[in-house]
Amino acid sequence: MAYATNDLNAVRMLFGMGLIAAMDIILMTIASFSFMVSIDLRLTLLAIIPMPFLSFTIGYFGKKMHKRFAAVQKSFATLSGRIQESISGIRIVKAFNQEKAELAKVDEVSLEFVEENISMAKISGIFHPFMSFVISTSMIITLFFGGRAAIRGDITIGGFIAFFQYLGMLVWPMIAIGWIVDMYQRGTASLKRLNEIFEVQPEVDDSEADQSIQHLEGKIEFKNLSFRFGEDLPLIFKDITTGIDAGKTLAIVGPTGCGKTSLIELLVRIYNPPKGSIKIDGHELYRIPLQVLRRDVVLVPQDIFLFSDSIANNIRLGNPDASIEAVYEAARIANVYEEIMDFEHKFETVVGERGITLSGGQKQRVAISRALLTDPQVLILDDALSAVDTKTERHILERLIEVRKGKTTIIIAHRISSIQHADKIIVLSDEVIKEYGTHSSLLRAGRHLPRTL
Repeated sequence: MAYATNDLNAVRMLFGMGLIAAMDIILMTIASFSFMVSIDLRLTLLAIIPMPFLSFTIGYFGKKMHKRFAAVQKSFATLSGRIQESISGIRIVKAFNQEKAELAKVDEVSLEFVEENISMAKISGIFHPFMSFVISTSMIITLFFGGRAAIRGDITIGGFIAFFQYLGMLVWPMIAIGWIVDMYQRGTASLKRLNEIFEVQPEVDDSEADQSIQHLEGKIEFKNLSFRFGEDLPLIFKDITTGIDAGKTLAIVGPTGCGKTSLIELLVRIYNPPKGSIKIDGHELYRIPLQVLRRDVVLVPQDIFLFSDSIANNIRLGNPDASIEAVYEAARIANVYEEIMDFEHKFETVVGERGITLSGGQKQRVAISRALLTDPQVLILDDALSAVDTKTERHILERLIEVRKGKTTIIIAHRISSIQHADKIIVLSDEVIKEYGTHSSLLRAGRHLPRTL
């Protein structure tokens, strides 16, 4: 928010009012100096003696103002983030009776912001008065030497008055120079912060994509997949090889932290997998355009995010042109239609930030409705039924089996009831696939599946 408000405004002022003032300074300075030189060259040279001090002042204080303003903006960003986090988590703060502790954290970053602004104000408090001192010195020199020249008759009284008037016209440009320098340092400091964002190159891109691939069927292959999040971090997967045919259902189970979510995040390229380790329909994952991949492979994550908008618009997110009847049908399949209709404004009910006005189970089912409305070739449910009761879960799964016939579905779950219908189940543990098979074959083996679930 700090980048989008304060930094952007500083850049806007630099290229808006700053550019206008700069043109004004140039024209006024050239015109005034021209007339002053035409009246008396020697007096003009005497009047501009303080100008080198002005240049030194601008150069010295300009660098300091640049650094101080960058620090102010960084502090403001930290303050904005802290306050936003505190407001978003207000229920948790109250639940643990931590209001005073949270206020202390906000006070800490607020005090830091105040101190950075005071530091900036000190620089401005020295810079601008010194500018005025230099301007006043120039006028005193003009009064002294110009007055003596007028008394001696070297210039006329009218010429002296005109010269002093033109010098007065230079006062605004000289003051405005300080104002523009201040604005320039603020604007360039903010522009540098913004460019740091603009110049970031995304790790996930379409540089190797084959744009002729326009549709996916849903056959997925993992071949010798080994992955770690960093060179110094431990392996999450080690030589994993598995897959699922198009139109089938794959279930992934395993203990917490075994990498189930990471596996499907690699599949949808939230992170880049090793080359050649994942294929869809025989296409190497990097060859599939991101637009096609994200359209045909839809993920319902563990952490559900809903926008502060109506329920209908949240469900329409992936398909904005969908009719209200299609929205209703998606909600029915996710078994949330009746609950939504009980709300005062029904599907036009506006949920709070991140869907805070809905229960955990309702948020999950709205997210499932949103995914179903796009009718993807591959649907991934990452523990997306954990917050609903077993009866509701059974109803949703029965409808999913019905509407997902002929399309690939991947389910990550911890309850046996969620995966009984799967065509293939893999058990992840200790970086590898411990077992795989159908629900009945794994139960007959009787080693890993019961303990995992």
